[in-house]
Amino acid sequence: MDVVPVQHHQAHVLACAVENETPLPALGAAWDGTGFGTDGTVWGGEFFVMEEEGAPRRVARLRPFFAARGDEAVREPARCACSLARQMAPWRTDGLEQRLQGGMTLQKREALEAMMARNIQAPATSSMGRLFDAMAFWCGFDGVAGCEGHAAMMLESWAAAVSGEEMPGEPYEWVMHEEGGLLELDWRPMLKAVDDDLLRGVSRGCIARKFHESLVNLAFDVAERFSLDRLVLGGGCFQNAFLLEGLAGMAQSRRCQLSLPQRVPCNDGGFPWGRLRQSCANGKDNNMCLAVPGKIVSINETDPLFRLGVVDFGGVTREVNLACVPEAVLGDYVIVHVGMALSVLDEKTALQTRREMREIVENTDPV
Repeated sequence: MDVVPVQHHQAHVLACAVENETPLPALGAAWDGTGFGTDGTVWGGEFFVMEEEGAPRRVARLRPFFAARGDEAVREPARCACSLARQMAPWRTDGLEQRLQGGMTLQKREALEAMMARNIQAPATSSMGRLFDAMAFWCGFDGVAGCEGHAAMMLESWAAAVSGEEMPGEPYEWVMHEEGGLLELDWRPMLKAVDDDLLRGVSRGCIARKFHESLVNLAFDVAERFSLDRLVLGGGCFQNAFLLEGLAGMAQSRRCQLSLPQRVPCNDGGFPWGRLRQSCANGKDNNMCLAVPGKIVSINETDPLFRLGVVDFGGVTREVNLACVPEAVLGDYVIVHVGMALSVLDEKTALQTRREMREIVENTDPV
C-alpha cells in the first residue's frame, strides 16, 4: 500500500483551502501549539505558499525558542516566558524580569536556564500557541493551565474587554529577515515593547489587545512580502474569535481574500480534509493514509505501557493503540492515524468531521 505523507501544518492549511474552495496560489498560515516539522523541530507558527501543483511550501516561521520540558511548557506558561526572556539579552528588560521574579521561583528558573543552555529536554519550537501562553504569563496568568489553550483563552478575554479607544499607542511591531532560507518573524522587538508597557503600568487588557492586533498586521505583512492576495488560516490558534474578527476586519483594507475555518474544524479535527486533498492531488486517493475520528468502545488496561482499545469508526471497529492518549476513557472520540490514537476530540467535532469526509467521498469522481 502506498502511503502519502502530509505534514501536520500542511494539512491544517489544506483543510481550510478545501472547505473554502480557495483559488491558488495563496498563502497559508498554520498557527497552533505543537506539530513535528520536517526539519526535526517543533513547528507551530508557519507560513506556506500553496500552489496548484505539489505540497504547500514552507516560506516563513516564527523565530524559534526553547520549550523547556516539552509538555510541561504547555501546562506552565512561565516556562515559555523564561525561554523568550533568555533571548532578550541585547536589551534591558526590567519589566519582563520583574514579572518572572514574581511568577517563578529562582530555583526553578535556574534549573530551566541550565536545561536550555545544555539543550536537555528543551526542543526548539516556532509555536504560535506557546507564544500566546508566554504573553498570557506576561499579562498576569500564574500557575498551571487547566488544559492546552487555557492561558491563551484568558489572554483573548483580556484583549476583548478593552476598546480600541482605550489602547495607548499602536500595535506592537515585528521584524522580518531572512534566516536559513526562510523568512524569520522576529518577536523580540515586539517583546521589548511589551517590556516598556509593563514598566509604564499599562493594563494587561491593553497589552493583550496590542499583541492580538500585531498578529493581524503580521499575517497580512507576510502575504504582501510574497505578493499574494489570498490568505488561508489553519491551526488551533484560529479558534480565537478576537483574532479572527481582527483578521476579517482588516482583509478588505489590505486587499486580501481571507479564507476562514467554518464548518471544518481549524484544529486537529480538520486533518482528514487536508490529508485527503493532498493525497488526491498526488493521484493516490485509493491508497492513502488518513487520520480518522472514531469512538472508543472498549479498553484493555492489562498493560499500562501498551494500552489498547477498540474504536468504532461508524460501524467498522478496529483495535487501536491508546498509549499517546492516557487521558482517554470509554466513550471518548479520538483521532486515529495508522493504528495510533493521536488526540481526544469532542463528540461534535468528531461527528462533523466524519460527515464531511463522507461528503467528500460521495462527491469525488474516481481516478
